[in-house]
Amino acid sequence: MKCISSSLVGRFLGTPTVINISESGVTAEAENRLINIPWEALITPPIFQLSFFGYIFSIKTADKSYTFAMLTYHAKRRHKNHCDRLWASANINRVETLLTAIKKVTVTRYLRQSHVKHIQLAVNQELKRWPCLFKSSNAPPIIYEKLQGLSHYQQWQKQDIHDCRERYIKHQLNKHQVFFEHVESNPLTLRQRRACIIDNDNNLLLAGAGTGKTSVMVGRTGYLLNSQQATHENILLLAYGRKAANEMDERIRDKLSTDKISATTFHRLGLNIIAQVEGKK
Repeated sequence: MKCISSSLVGRFLGTPTVINISESGVTAEAENRLINIPWEALITPPIFQLSFFGYIFSIKTADKSYTFAMLTYHAKRRHKNHCDRLWASANINRVETLLTAIKKVTVTRYLRQSHVKHIQLAVNQELKRWPCLFKSSNAPPIIYEKLQGLSHYQQWQKQDIHDCRERYIKHQLNKHQVFFEHVESNPLTLRQRRACIIDNDNNLLLAGAGTGKTSVMVGRTGYLLNSQQATHENILLLAYGRKAANEMDERIRDKLSTDKISATTFHRLGLNIIAQVEGKK
């Protein structure tokens, strides 16, 4: 355990302070009160600021900030690096957890634009907790490596996002190859398969007459079910005309062997919603 004491001025003015630095956290004795805070509770490492009467030692938790003034003039030189390392060792698990969560999103799901925004927001918030020391090569190797991993996501470029999505699509094409080849009478084309897999927040698929739009609707429905990205009650199939809706219904029952999903027209959907809300059509 290391100790930071008051400067000569602090002791002379009768406000002695003793701050103990241990593996578990910071304990401060000042003005007849004892404050004990674990490293995990500190948002950032302790801050050392020089003043005319000695160093000022500041720590901050999610709920409160603490400031202790008139500390010995060699406080920063003797204790800052030690405090930084203890804080980093106690808080690096937050970085590891965030990296694991990001990897899971990028590997198991199509990387939506909303995912990118949420990831970068979380990364920015976490990196703000770490001082410049731990973003440089002077940091312990394991900490430097993990922070650099977060920095990668902070600086994601369009090409990085594109490459991540293409890796996911390629993996899904291989994993569900048999399904895409047999879900319809003829194997789905590569573009049809990609249309089934790509899953951004909003998707617009442009296709001409006779190019297999219904096949894509059936294939996408089956893919979402087989990959467990959706359940039957999550899926709504709509068509403009009754004939198209009936055809889609038949194809779903025939190709996917389920009657839990049915297609309807925009008009009938509206009528059903009105009937449920108003109690009459």
